[in-house]
Amino acid sequence: MPDHSVLLQLAHDLVGVRGVYRGREFTLIEVMDDGPSVVLEPTETDNVVQNTAQGEAKRYAQSSYTLPFLSPVNGDIHPVLQDFLGNDILAVLRESIADTQAP
Repeated sequence: MPDHSVLLQLAHDLVGVRGVYRGREFTLIEVMDDGPSVVLEPTETDNVVQNTAQGEAKRYAQSSYTLPFLSPVNGDIHPVLQDFLGNDILAVLRESIADTQAP
């Protein structure tokens, strides 16, 4: 498993990257330190009703999707991110991760 700080740096370097997943274009907008996880937001308007803590409809907000940077199943880049990023970026990420694990 790569060092957490290395994963965070690799993930932060991807902020602003656009990609396509299942026919929709998304932008990687944020990295969350836990995990780390990344947040994807559709580039086209996809407003949903956002509720308050009491469940009352409050406002419309852009939907976003949070997912772990690494797959909990095999420790590789999360499958959704693999599709989203494409082969070129994915190859660079895997190489960077491998370099940090080399003795």
